[in-house]
Amino acid sequence: MSSFWSPASLALIKSLVSVALFGIWFWLAGKPIFQQEPETIVYLMVSGIIGIAVGDTALFIALYRMGERQTLLVAETAAPVFILFGAFIFLAEQVTLVQLFGVALVIFGVDWVIGLRGGRGHFDAIGVFWALLAAICQCFGVLVSRLFLVETNISAEETAFWRIAGACMALPLWLFFRKQSLRPALPVNLRIVSRLLVGILLGTFFGILFLQMSIALLPAALAQTLIATSILFAVIFAALRRESVTVHQWVGVVIAIAGIAVISMA
Repeated sequence: MSSFWSPASLALIKSLVSVALFGIWFWLAGKPIFQQEPETIVYLMVSGIIGIAVGDTALFIALYRMGERQTLLVAETAAPVFILFGAFIFLAEQVTLVQLFGVALVIFGVDWVIGLRGGRGHFDAIGVFWALLAAICQCFGVLVSRLFLVETNISAEETAFWRIAGACMALPLWLFFRKQSLRPALPVNLRIVSRLLVGILLGTFFGILFLQMSIALLPAALAQTLIATSILFAVIFAALRRESVTVHQWVGVVIAIAGIAVISMA
């Protein structure tokens, strides 16, 4: 999609469509979304501005500069580590040595799979900076979400909605000051639009919904670590499509699954 929209434009499109989907979700479920304290809503929207608006934009910039493999290696390795220390410092959450071992296994397995994937790209200092910034922003968003999910009666769906709503408020300002537009740089067809909508539905709408649900149930570091295993499904789907999957990639999948098992049983 990088040929059609800038990083911030793509992040705003994702956020606008997702917040509309959540609005439909609440309408169909008959659930009010304005019953929380204003302070809670403000904090969650700020976490969305930083975690989604800034974080997603930074991630897209890194993707454009370094490619998928290098960006994911940096971001997916750094995010669980940042959240592990952030949750310990700010939320007083502690992870056992056994769980730490499981986290290490998952990170190693995921990195092993990502490192063996094909694709063009190279590491560069600016790209690594943006990938690390994306991980830090994601860390902030997860920690704020965890705090309010534990301390208040807000639901995971509501936190997801308000975080994305915050991103929708901040990203237009970025586009205005950067003089960027939501208009695609190239003509789009039905295939491009369909791919974009499927990506938003699965990656943004359900992605942040399931993330918030996991944050509500698990310590922040464990939730983020398990979310990072999403890349493993790419290997499984590739195998189902009878694409080439190496033995080494399967080894990485097995290592990561072993880490998940250790975390689950600890």
